[in-house]
Amino acid sequence: MSKRVKLVILIICTAAAALFGLFAYFSTKGPAVLASRLPLPSASDPYVVFETPENEYPLSISALLTEGQYAVFREGSAGNRILSIAKTAKECAVLIEDGDEGIFDIYAVMRLLPEDISSLSKGDLPRSWKMILGNTEVRKSGENGSWEIKTTDADTSLYYSTEREIAIISHNRDSFFKMLDVRSGSVKGIPKNYWGKEKKSWPAHIEISDGGLLFTDDEIQPPLILKAAWRSHEPDKKTGRIGEAIWKIQGLDKRISPIFIKALESKKWDTTNCIIPEPFLLSAGMNLPERKGSPSDWPFPLKTIGELGKSMGLSEKKIQKILSGETIFSVGGYNKLLWFSLPGILAEFTGDKDLMRELVDAFWNKLFFGAEPRPIDGFDFGGTTNVPFSVVGAGRGNVAILGLLSPESIKETVKLESFIKNNEEAIGWIVADLPKIGVALSDMTKMNSFMNDSEVDDEQYFEEDTDNIFQPDNTFSPFDQGISDSFGNVLKGMGKTLIVWETAESGRINWYRNSK
Repeated sequence: MSKRVKLVILIICTAAAALFGLFAYFSTKGPAVLASRLPLPSASDPYVVFETPENEYPLSISALLTEGQYAVFREGSAGNRILSIAKTAKECAVLIEDGDEGIFDIYAVMRLLPEDISSLSKGDLPRSWKMILGNTEVRKSGENGSWEIKTTDADTSLYYSTEREIAIISHNRDSFFKMLDVRSGSVKGIPKNYWGKEKKSWPAHIEISDGGLLFTDDEIQPPLILKAAWRSHEPDKKTGRIGEAIWKIQGLDKRISPIFIKALESKKWDTTNCIIPEPFLLSAGMNLPERKGSPSDWPFPLKTIGELGKSMGLSEKKIQKILSGETIFSVGGYNKLLWFSLPGILAEFTGDKDLMRELVDAFWNKLFFGAEPRPIDGFDFGGTTNVPFSVVGAGRGNVAILGLLSPESIKETVKLESFIKNNEEAIGWIVADLPKIGVALSDMTKMNSFMNDSEVDDEQYFEEDTDNIFQPDNTFSPFDQGISDSFGNVLKGMGKTLIVWETAESGRINWYRNSK
């Protein structure tokens, strides 16, 4: 064999080996997962973990954790500052979990600019960190290139370390050492494939666990875990949509009857006849299978609705039929109570025509003692009256609406089909105008404070036989003014949002420009 042939064979073999090696490397490496440098959270404790690039940082989650009277991380706290620092990174992964004695531990991993890493490795904080932390003293903290940040206006220190383009940081020495142990392999970290196949096409991820503590009657259960991935994009010219997410819930079958979960099926929604009050705040629709058993045994809120139906003289069988099929609950429009203008509430039911007429008749005859409602344009039966607040109970065809709002709120200019396509399949959905909800929440809390101070008593307008149903309470908001203003400000910075429940355990979220 000539030298030339041998050389060609050698080149071909070398190239093949190199290509095979590159293929093997990239096929196994996959996208880098910053979260793998975080400790693996305990399944028995509540936690939040998210990973996101800079332009997808979950501002709403961060605001809920750091703003308001009952924020987990108050202004000036180590956790508050770590979240602010993480927000400035090219990419970050953050874990927040319930630690000892009700103290929340926070861990963060950040991919930074080369110049920032270079500064941090020498104990010199980047400009963005200095703006957040204020006056600081940075000193070495043991080996492994670890540093302690002591601020002049805080009792606790922050601890960080760098490696290549990555910085890790935590709020105390023990938590920081735990991160170092994850890096060395002596403590188990979050798996590298934690976000699954979605990592490639969905840049931002979050996982929230209740630790088995929510809705369990003091009995610890397997955790409910919500996973979501999201991405932003240029505004859709037709819908104004600027972002989307997918979500999934794990552990639902351990909290809710598996039989009920299996009965949940996606069904086509007829959006042409859905009534959304205006101004629109929030609407939620469900397409439930027919319930069995007594309403007193149903879960909330179906139990409350079922008991309301019984108070109206409806049989259990009729209540079961009314609540099967398309049912929509809305907050929006307005209602006048004394000198206040409040958001209205509305329930829409779909079913047998005769049953819908019977529902409206029972609404007026039982709850409002046979009041004669004035007809409403566009509806075949029922109507509206003032007692002294506005009440609506009306229907047309196979649709009935019951609510506390003015008839002028039912303009039907807000169309559900601008969010959900007609005949789209879903179990349920929620559409919300978050900025308007933020304003309404703050306003209702102010009214609540005023009413409590004024000791307004409206009992003269009602009879005991109504069991307080549809009677206005002088408590318009369950929150104090500080919480309402803080949470309201968070909502005001968002836009309109659509949440779709596509299967029993998964769905999607869309969000839109404020101007939509």
